[in-house]
Amino acid sequence: METQLTVALYLRISDEDNKLREGGESNSITGQRMLLHSFIRRHPDLSESRVLEIVDDGYSGTNFQRPGVQSLLEMAEKKEIDCIVVKDFSRFGRNYLETGNYLEQVFPRLGIRFLSVNDCFDSFDQIGAAGSIEVGFKNIIHDFYSRDLSVKIRTGRKTKAEQGKFTTAFAPYGYQKDRQDPGRLIVDPECAACVRRIFTLYLDGKGPGAIAKILNQDGILSPLMVRKKRGLSRSEKKCGSGGDSDRNRIKSSSLWTAGTISRILADQRYTGCAVFGKTKPVAVGSKRGQAVSRDQWILVPNAHAAIVAQEEFDQAAAKMKQYRRSFNGSLS
Repeated sequence: METQLTVALYLRISDEDNKLREGGESNSITGQRMLLHSFIRRHPDLSESRVLEIVDDGYSGTNFQRPGVQSLLEMAEKKEIDCIVVKDFSRFGRNYLETGNYLEQVFPRLGIRFLSVNDCFDSFDQIGAAGSIEVGFKNIIHDFYSRDLSVKIRTGRKTKAEQGKFTTAFAPYGYQKDRQDPGRLIVDPECAACVRRIFTLYLDGKGPGAIAKILNQDGILSPLMVRKKRGLSRSEKKCGSGGDSDRNRIKSSSLWTAGTISRILADQRYTGCAVFGKTKPVAVGSKRGQAVSRDQWILVPNAHAAIVAQEEFDQAAAKMKQYRRSFNGSLS
């Protein structure tokens, strides 16, 4: 009796794809799924296979630190799959060096067949240098495209920021995105009242830890819990394996903390000023950011309604600065 093959369909879409609507529906998860299943049905040697789907939704292809692709590679190493099918090379990876290593070294060593539908690529048919050169050129093009795409997105966001437009995913606590104009912030009355209270308590002599304790005792929802209540939070999707450390992190972030209070007190946006460029990615496609010096930030006064007066914000900033000096001095 012939052993049934196991085929893994790998689907990926990035935030950049969503923002630029690259390729329209064809690059959506739904579009990729329809294409790959249709491809499987049309190939007699694959149509009777056991088919698995592995999805990375919202992840860049510039590196392989994606949960879905890591699961795919783990199954490959364990020889739990016989074949991998993708829409095109860029869905699997845009880094041409890493992608080429898997296609030319890793998968052949493991005896895994790799098919890229739109590239008309079947690793079982690619023999000799000619095929490798063609694949290499395609992967280089995808890599350069990804870098160019990232630059275009950053440039577009910077242009909007210079106009005072809001450009990030979530509005800061105390504000909401205007449904008619997502680039405009409007005051969220319920949460804005809490922001004002935080500044008042701080200027009256309460420290961030004491303020957090008061808000927790009063049953005020933390910023994360407000987003979850409104269906805006993606934090659970980004968590890891669901172990004790993840559960503890979710539990602690559901409460007010001294750190959360300090960040609110230091957020200049509450004065009505748009702030952009405080961090930048450490590399193309990276989710990690690195701090940018304040003189390089983009600041646009009166971009939206203020929640606290500039004078109150300056007083709070001066108080925090004085505290940090005293704290650092006590350590020296």
